[in-house]
Amino acid sequence: MKNLKKLSVLAISLILVGCNSPIDDKGEKLPETNILVIFDGYEGDIVNDQYRRAIEANKDNELNVKFTTYDLGTVPEMYNSDVQAQLGEKEYDATLIFGERAKIELEPTIKVYQGYKFITIDAFQQKIFDNEASYDFSPEEFGYMAGQISTEKSVNKKISYFTTYQGSFNNRKLYGFMQGAKKQNSDVKILPNYVESEDCLPKIEDYVKQANQSYNVDTFYASLNEVNSNYIVEKNGDSQLILDYDSEFTEDKVDTYINKDYTKTVGSIISSVVDKSIQYKTRYELGIDGDYIKVNKDYKFESIKKLTEENKTDFNSLSSTLLIDNSKSYTPKYTSYAQYNEADPLCSELNDWKHAPRIGADNGAKPVDWKAMGIWSTIYPQDGKPLSENTGIEFKNMKTYGYSKRRGWQLIEHANPVGAFYDKDFINDAHIDIPGNVFNFKDEKRTKILLDSKTKGYNYHPFGQQNDLQAIDMVDVEYVISAMDIRLIVWNNEKSIDIDDAKYVANIGGDWWSYKGATWQPDWSANRDISVAQFRIITKEWKTLYMSSIPVEKYDSIVGDASFLND
Repeated sequence: MKNLKKLSVLAISLILVGCNSPIDDKGEKLPETNILVIFDGYEGDIVNDQYRRAIEANKDNELNVKFTTYDLGTVPEMYNSDVQAQLGEKEYDATLIFGERAKIELEPTIKVYQGYKFITIDAFQQKIFDNEASYDFSPEEFGYMAGQISTEKSVNKKISYFTTYQGSFNNRKLYGFMQGAKKQNSDVKILPNYVESEDCLPKIEDYVKQANQSYNVDTFYASLNEVNSNYIVEKNGDSQLILDYDSEFTEDKVDTYINKDYTKTVGSIISSVVDKSIQYKTRYELGIDGDYIKVNKDYKFESIKKLTEENKTDFNSLSSTLLIDNSKSYTPKYTSYAQYNEADPLCSELNDWKHAPRIGADNGAKPVDWKAMGIWSTIYPQDGKPLSENTGIEFKNMKTYGYSKRRGWQLIEHANPVGAFYDKDFINDAHIDIPGNVFNFKDEKRTKILLDSKTKGYNYHPFGQQNDLQAIDMVDVEYVISAMDIRLIVWNNEKSIDIDDAKYVANIGGDWWSYKGATWQPDWSANRDISVAQFRIITKEWKTLYMSSIPVEKYDSIVGDASFLND
C-alpha cells in the first residue's frame, strides 16, 4: 500500500467585492470551473445521500465553480450513452463519479474519452486510467485506528463495535478494528444493527477469529439510541463503543466513532480541480487523518501510531479477502447449507440465492410422480467487479449422482456442459447465443466460455440433459450430489493478459422435471430446484463445485466414504 497522500487545498486567499465575483490575492477574477457530477440513480443509498449533501454544501463556494448534477437511472445499460450525451453538451473541467456501481458501468466511457478528466470517489477500484484520479477510503485503516483509540481509552479493556451497514458486512473495516484492538488485548463485543441480515453473523465470526482475539456477538439492537441506553449507560461509560457509521450524528454518550467527513472531502477535491494540483492516473487513499476519524474533544488523534509500510502490505492482503472456514463451506456436505457465498454473483437482490445458497422446495425432495431430473451450473462476474476482456472460464467433469435406498448411489449423468447466455436474473427464461464466446469440446465433455463486454447483463448457464428416471430405474431417488471442475484461462495469448485481475464466480445445482421433454413454465409447474449451491470464486487452479441435497446431519451415514464421486 502506498503512502497516503494529503488532499491538496487551494492556496488562494479570496476576497469578495462588489458583485461578489471571486478574485485571487492579486485582485484578478478566478476563471469559472465547470464540474459534472454523476450519481448512479439508486435512491436511498446511504453513501450516495451523504455525497449529495456534500455537493450541496460545496455549491456555496468562493472558487467560482459551477456544478451540473446528473442522476443516472437504474438501468446500467444506458449509463454510458447518457453520460456521453452530457459530456457533449458543454465543456467540463472535470467529471466526478460517485460510487462503485457507476464507476464499473462507466469504465468504457472513461477509457475512450481520453481528452476528458474523470475523478471517481468511493469506487474501490485498483485499475486507474490515464485520465482518471480515484479517491478511495481505506476501511481497514479506519478500523485499525478506531481499534487503537478505543483500547487506549478503555478503563476496563472492554470495547464494542456497532455496525450499521444494511444487508452487507464490511469485513475489511472490522478486520482492521480487531487488529487495532489486539495491540491492547482487549475484550471485544460485536453489536450488529437489527437491520443486518442474519447471514452476516457467520461472516463476522469467521472473520474476527482470524485475529486470535477475544470477542462475542451480542443480540441485535433496534437503534443507535438503544445501543447507548442498553450498553453505554449500563456500563457506566467505562467500556468504549465504536460506531461504524456512514452518516453524521452528535449523540453525547458516544465516546468514539468512525465517520467520513464527506463535505470536507468533496471540498478538497474541488479545490484541487480549480488549482489543477490533482494528479491523474493516481489513486488517493484516505483514512489515516484526523479529519476522517472523529474522537471526543479531549483526545488527540495524532498520538495514534500509524501502520508501518511492512505491516500495510500484509494488512491489505489479509483484509481484502473474506476468510471462510473451509471445513464448513467447501465440501459437498455443507455447500448447499453454507450461510454465505465465497463472493456474490452480479445479479439482482431479488434472487434469494445472491448472498447464500439455498436448498430447494420441500427440502430438495422430488415432487411425487415427477419422473426426470437434470444438472446445471451458473457462471457470473463477481458483483461490484469489472469485466475482464481476455480471461476465459473452462469447465469439465459435470456429473450428477442419485441415491435411493433400493439401489444406493448411481451415476445419473456425466454431462457435456453446454448451455447459453441467460439473463442475469433469468427474467422470463430469456437467453441468447454468442458463438465466438463459447467453444465446446464434445468428446472431452469440456467447454470454454468468455464473459466480457459482449455478454454484459448475462450469465453463462451450462446444463446437462433431462434424465428419464423411469428409464434408468431411479424414480425413487431421494438425494442428489452434483459436481463440476472449473478454472480461469487466458483466452487469447496474443492480446493483453488480464487473468490476475479477473473476478468471476460459479455454482452448481440441479432441477427436478415433471417428465422428460417438459419445458420451463413461469409458474414453475414443469421444473423445480433441487438445490442452488454455494457460489465459489473461480481461480487459475482447478476448483470443484459441489451441490448436495442431503441434510448435513444425515450426510456421513448416507454418503459413506464417497468413493462413488471418483467414478
